[in-house]
Amino acid sequence: MKPAILFAAIVGALAGAGGVALTHLQPFSARPAHELPRLTLDQGASGELTSQSHLNLSDGLRSMAFELQAQAGQLISLTASGPLQSQISVLRDGRLVARRQACEYCDDEQQNQNRGSTLGLRIDHTGPYVVAVSGIDASAYGPFQLTARAFPAYTGDPLQPGQNLTDLAMGKLKAYRLNIVEDGLYTITMDADHVSLDPYLRLRGPGKRSERLRLEDDDSGGRQNARIRAYLKAGSYILHATSATDMSTFQGPFTLGVQREALPKNLDLKDGARLSLDKFSYTGLLTGAEQNFTVALEQPTLLTLEMDAQGAGGGFHMGLHQSSTSRSDDQIQVLRAVVPAGTHTVTVPQGASGGLFSLTLAGEPAPANAGGGPIAVGERRHAVLPAGVKREIYTLAIEEEGEYLIDMRSEAFDSYLVLNRDGQDIHQDDDSGGGYDARLEAFLFPGEYLLQAVSLDNNDSPAEYELQVRRN
Repeated sequence: MKPAILFAAIVGALAGAGGVALTHLQPFSARPAHELPRLTLDQGASGELTSQSHLNLSDGLRSMAFELQAQAGQLISLTASGPLQSQISVLRDGRLVARRQACEYCDDEQQNQNRGSTLGLRIDHTGPYVVAVSGIDASAYGPFQLTARAFPAYTGDPLQPGQNLTDLAMGKLKAYRLNIVEDGLYTITMDADHVSLDPYLRLRGPGKRSERLRLEDDDSGGRQNARIRAYLKAGSYILHATSATDMSTFQGPFTLGVQREALPKNLDLKDGARLSLDKFSYTGLLTGAEQNFTVALEQPTLLTLEMDAQGAGGGFHMGLHQSSTSRSDDQIQVLRAVVPAGTHTVTVPQGASGGLFSLTLAGEPAPANAGGGPIAVGERRHAVLPAGVKREIYTLAIEEEGEYLIDMRSEAFDSYLVLNRDGQDIHQDDDSGGGYDARLEAFLFPGEYLLQAVSLDNNDSPAEYELQVRRN
């Protein structure tokens, strides 16, 4: 290939597929291809884009090209670092092989933090390749360092505990099989050489689709690295390695590690355990099986429970009271409720698996004007939702069948009503009372019902409401 045609192919590829590249060939292009600056594996090269660098007249990008000798089957990582905001293209015989462009979904701040660029590719043919470094736009100038590293190709063998694997991201999701021989607590890590890769892990377990373990993590490993810590049962798992941003950033080397951990000696929360307000914190293990704990209260109590499972587990409940994600920390599940005297069960549902978790609980006497408890037909109740409480639960006894009206009014929050019988929600309403007030109109048969008075807003302070039940 003639030198002028070679460089026209380079800048044509940089201009984008389907476009016409208008190029300005400067003295550099008159040099034979084999006289391009050499890029040697594990040694690197340096350069600088200036106003004298090769110019693509269709978009104004400046570029500098290098020659790289590579062997078929090699996995190559190319990294351009330094002040230049760069992108990398690789060509063979004048045809574009791979390109790392600027992140499509990154904002200006993210682009500025990740000025360098990394590209991973598999070499299909032995011989010379042209590696071109260009700016991300027409105003990008400055020095850069270009390095090339070769990595052994992943053989496809299943991962095993105690193993560390270095692999190369090339813009597509990477899938691995993980074999676990013994039940236990395991930590799976994904560490990247460059933060721009932004590792993300997904773990899928064996068994029926509806019962499979599903865990994901983004940044628990620190420095945007991913880490999953979970109690895994023996079996075959699928591990996905990808990027938390977009696949254009999933380029370059990363390391996967799988390690088994010894269970801590301070595990004091097992299925069937009794909780006490005298003990502030407990440590347990999410195994995938349902777990139930009981707490006995001598008086109506404003109870707060917090569960920290590093984002895994999916929550817990106490009767009709369901935990929700903490507004200050999305790794923590919080349940805050006014609970009557008696023994209550805290349930971690089946399928919750994520390794170790901590459970803290605190209680104080329920406010005198808190809602909940029995409410009679014909009664109008004025009550208060304590700060942080989303619902209060009433018992309602219906002695005669017929049409009934249930109204919930508040000037402080958006009201919502749910009527439950025999464990099933049979009626619910949001705004039928006008404005943000709730109203249920229902034909009810004799029996015992549970009535949930709910706020759809987050109440940072006590909030008043009125609840009324009457015959229609």
